[in-house]
Amino acid sequence: MALIEIRGLSAAFGNTTVLDQLDLSVEAGTTLAILGGNGSGKTTLARHLSGWSGDGDAVRIDGKPLAGRSIAERASLIQYVGQVPSRHLSGRAFSVRDEIAFGPENLLLPRGEIARRVEAALERTGLTGLAARDPFTLSGGEQQRLVLAAALAMEPEILVLDEPVSNLDPEARGEVLDILAELVGRVTLVWLDTSPELLRQLGGRLLRLEEGRLHEVDPLELPPKTDIAATEAKLSALPTFRAAAYEPVPVALGAAASPPVLAVERLSFLYAGAAPLLTDLSFRVGAGEILALIGPNGAGKSTLLRLINGLLKPRAGRIEIAGRDTRKLRVDELAQHVGTVFQEPEYQIFEPTVRREVEFGPRQLGVAKAVIESRRDAALTRTGLVVEADRHPLDLTHAQQRFVAIASVLANAPKLLLLDEAQRGLDAVHTERLEAILAAERAAGTATVIISHDLDFVARNATAILDLGAR
Repeated sequence: MALIEIRGLSAAFGNTTVLDQLDLSVEAGTTLAILGGNGSGKTTLARHLSGWSGDGDAVRIDGKPLAGRSIAERASLIQYVGQVPSRHLSGRAFSVRDEIAFGPENLLLPRGEIARRVEAALERTGLTGLAARDPFTLSGGEQQRLVLAAALAMEPEILVLDEPVSNLDPEARGEVLDILAELVGRVTLVWLDTSPELLRQLGGRLLRLEEGRLHEVDPLELPPKTDIAATEAKLSALPTFRAAAYEPVPVALGAAASPPVLAVERLSFLYAGAAPLLTDLSFRVGAGEILALIGPNGAGKSTLLRLINGLLKPRAGRIEIAGRDTRKLRVDELAQHVGTVFQEPEYQIFEPTVRREVEFGPRQLGVAKAVIESRRDAALTRTGLVVEADRHPLDLTHAQQRFVAIASVLANAPKLLLLDEAQRGLDAVHTERLEAILAAERAAGTATVIISHDLDFVARNATAILDLGAR
C-alpha cells in the first residue's frame, strides 16, 4: 500500500477550479517532483497534502485519513515548507535556535533530544552563526533556511516542499539541494515548483499539474538545460562593481552627459547590535540603466533598497534621487520619484480591488482623474490584470499579486524603479511579461535597480551589476 493516497481531491476559489478530482499515489521513501505554472494549484495541493487545508477522506496517509489525525500526529508525520517563509514562523520565538526548537518542544520530547535535533538542523542548514538572531531580522533567504531547519528538526516521514529554494542565493540553493539529496530514500519528498531545471536536479518521478489533474512527464519534453557558459559570458561582459572597491558604477554611455537618476555616495549602515552591513558604498544609476544587486542572503541587498526609498536612514553617507538629497525630501516627494516592489507583495496591498489598488498611488499624489484612469488602464494591460481588475488582490495567485504591486508602482510613473526579487517564483510566461516591462521602462528612460539570485535573469536584463558579496 502506498504511503500517500489521494483520491478525488477537488478545490476551487470562487468559480475557478484548481484541483479537479485529482488522484495521486506516492510510495514511502520515494521522491516526487511536481511541475506547474503560476496559478496551476501547486500550493493548494501542497497545503491539502500537508493537512493545512481541507478535510474529509480525499488524502490518506498510510491508509488513514489525514483529517482524522491529531495536530501533533500530523506535525510529526508531515512537514510543509512553503513559498513565503515568514508565514511559517511561530511568532513565539526570539531567536533562531528557539524557533527550531518550537516544534520538538510541542511534541513534549526530552530536553536532550530537542537539543540534539536543534543543533543538527542548525548545522545542516548553515545557520549556526545566526542561532541567536531574532527570526524576523533575517533576510528572506535566511528565513527560508530557518523554515527548512525547523521542518528537519521534526524528523518527519514526509517533507512537502513548495518552491523551497526560490529565496536562496546560488550557493545556499546548492547547499539545500545537497541536504535534500541526503534525504532521498530516507524521507518521502514531494517537491512542487515552476522550474524544470530545479526539479531535474532533484530527480525522481516527475508529474505536471495542469487543468486540475496530474500528468506523467517525459523528461525529453522538458526545456533544455541552461547554458551555464553562455550565462557566464553575458555576466562577464556587464560592468560589475564590487562593494569593496569604493568606486561608483559607471553610468551607461548614453547617460554620461546628464546627472544620474540615483547617486549613492559613501553610504554606511548597520543594524543595532550587529556588525556593519554596508560600508562606504558608492554607485550611480543613470536613466535607462538596469542595475542588478547580487550577493548572498544577508549581504544587505534589501536593506539597500530600503535606504534608497527612505524606509531606513543611513548611518553615514548621502543618497540623491534626480539630484535631490533624500534626507530633505518628504515621503510624498520621494513617492513621486521612486516606486518599490517588495519581496512579499501581499504586504503592500490593502485596497479591496485590483483597480483601486493601482489607482491609490496617483490619487495620493494629486494626479488628475483622467491621467489616473489612463495610467491605471495602461498598467493593468501591461501586467495582464485587466480581467482581474474588480477582484480582491488577496484572492489572486501569488504571481498575480506580484503584478498588482508592479502595476501600482508603474501607475505612479516613477523615475526610479526598485524591484526586490520581482521575478522570484514566476513561471516562463510571467517571467517573459516582467522582462517586457523592464525593457519598456528602460526604453522610456526609467532607472531600475533589481535584486535577483537568478543569474540567468540578471544576464538577460541588467546593464550593470553591483555585487554586495565581494568584500
